[in-house]
Amino acid sequence: MIYKKIFLPVFLCFGIIIAVHAGNFNGLYRTGLRKLRARDYAAALENFKKAFNSAELSKEEVRVLFAIADVYSRQKKYKDAKNWVVRVLDIPDLKLKDKLYTYRRMVGYSILRKHYDDALDDVRIALKFAVDNNDKAIFIMERARIFELQKDYSSAIETLQECIKICKSSSPQWQRAQQRIISTLYKQKKYEKILKLVSGLEMSNWKVSSRQIVYYYAGLSAMRQKNHELAVSWFEKMSNTGHSWLVYSKNSLLGKSLRKLRKYEEAYKCFELIYKNVKLQNYYRANGLYMMADIRYTQKKYEDARKICQELKKFPKASKTQIKQADRLLAKMKK
Repeated sequence: MIYKKIFLPVFLCFGIIIAVHAGNFNGLYRTGLRKLRARDYAAALENFKKAFNSAELSKEEVRVLFAIADVYSRQKKYKDAKNWVVRVLDIPDLKLKDKLYTYRRMVGYSILRKHYDDALDDVRIALKFAVDNNDKAIFIMERARIFELQKDYSSAIETLQECIKICKSSSPQWQRAQQRIISTLYKQKKYEKILKLVSGLEMSNWKVSSRQIVYYYAGLSAMRQKNHELAVSWFEKMSNTGHSWLVYSKNSLLGKSLRKLRKYEEAYKCFELIYKNVKLQNYYRANGLYMMADIRYTQKKYEDARKICQELKKFPKASKTQIKQADRLLAKMKK
């Protein structure tokens, strides 16, 4: 009984102190997040730094150090962001996932500062303790990105092929690596290699967005080789949903290829789809209008072309360049 009378109040008091401390940390941390969302960076930093000083648990220190790095990153102070995030590595008993995430941030900040050698060093260190192939693939992809930024495209492709070897076939990372190889080959103008690679890919299980990008580069590569029939076959595989620039590119490039093949009515429908798609930016839609007018002019359907040009001149937010294009076409018809 005496034991209970003496120690129970002590335990209760200790529990209250812990609860008060936890409340203090959580209150400061949450206030910091609110200030960060409001872009009050000075106040956010003040709250986060107070929260860091009151943190007792490792997970609290990790959370708030990442938050402080976020404040500096939002202000494009990437050196300060990296300096704070590096402090995570000094936390005892740091979990592997937090260590890996810290290195990902360090790599990202170095890339943003264009300190590519530092970024490559961070990748090399991270790969030493990364165990899971998915984690390794993330850092190998980062290495490839650094090589691309340095315009060392051959090293980038070799690195991406290394990533493909350790990834499960058709996994999201495997797909991204294949997609990146294709886009890197396009930068090198290796169109034949792209078409050969793409024709050998089984993409039935791929994410729709990944397939779209591959079809896009395959169609572009065929266009560069002036093989417009092949280009049409690739562009027709693309969907009319998804990112607006891809939807526009699909129909614009498909329309241009069909026009080269003198399939004017089919080409016209492609540009009409762009114009009628209210989800697209007005600039894209105005381009669609101009191409519709130009096709009708080519078909010698001058009255239709004239009406479309007049519509383009009234179109909301049509650029000065687009209006000049319409005026030039109208002038040609007058002659």
